[in-house]
Amino acid sequence: MRRYLFSWVIKRRGSLQSALLSVVGTLVLLNQVALAQQSLASVQTIQSAQVVSVSVTPPKVSGGPASVSIVNTDMFPHIVFVQIFNKNAKKTPVAEISTTVKSFETLKLDVRPQVPKAVFEPGLQWVTYQDIGDLGQAVKDNHFQLPFAPNTKVRVCQSADGPQTTHGGEKIDAVDFCVPEKTPIVAARAGQVIAVVQHFTEGGMNPALLLKANTIRILHRDGLISVYSHIYTNSAIVKVGQQVQQGQQLALEGNVGYSSGPHLHFEVLEGQAKLNSQQTLFHLVPIRFFNKNNNEIKIKHDAYYTTDGLTSSPGVSQSK
Repeated sequence: MRRYLFSWVIKRRGSLQSALLSVVGTLVLLNQVALAQQSLASVQTIQSAQVVSVSVTPPKVSGGPASVSIVNTDMFPHIVFVQIFNKNAKKTPVAEISTTVKSFETLKLDVRPQVPKAVFEPGLQWVTYQDIGDLGQAVKDNHFQLPFAPNTKVRVCQSADGPQTTHGGEKIDAVDFCVPEKTPIVAARAGQVIAVVQHFTEGGMNPALLLKANTIRILHRDGLISVYSHIYTNSAIVKVGQQVQQGQQLALEGNVGYSSGPHLHFEVLEGQAKLNSQQTLFHLVPIRFFNKNNNEIKIKHDAYYTTDGLTSSPGVSQSK
């Protein structure tokens, strides 16, 4: 795909037209995908207003779906994350949507509540996060670092290749990292913080705690969402809407929510068009971890790792 990005910049900023015309002939011969990706930051500063609009219409009948319309008026695709709240319950969204909207596209979705026994009430409110997308990239950039600081040694205590205690079914691709309580947690990839829940205090294997895990979620430029759960109470040092860099500290690891001991539950979500069995518009994707040299780290149950890679295979004892 080739995009004439600088021609668009000239059109949007007429005062620079004469200065830029002389370089256009050369630039159009370049690979415009790479050029556009390098220029996303400057393009975003040129845009003076959000170009994706979202509207939510309450159900026509009680217990029915809400109608969501997402309109992108930009020449670039955008990733969009929407949280829908009932008027008197602003802390817990009733439904969430994550999707990529193509250039000049209008999406219309029927969305049902994703919280057990919840219904949409009159006076719905919603919050929208958006960012310029990946210019039509079909394959997601599923490259993550381990969500810990360098030299932090972690053990994989639940993963797809080992025994499943809480991750079966649609959670099979999640990974649990066992580390001491209050171990710093970092962003596994750069992105925008879209959720911070840190007020819960209780942890244990009581099913009543299933929806009470302190959690941070980060929306990435390709539309994937990384999720960091069971964080220590009130330990988050990032805020909703904040842009974070890969390796930036987010919070401290804890043991809050449905949990048998201190660990970080890490998963990566992708938006989908239909509700899954948990009544959400997301599904988990297999996670690929890489070190700073871009070598893939193959995750195995009961093995020990740092951000550089494997330090000890399963079954090998670790000195303290």
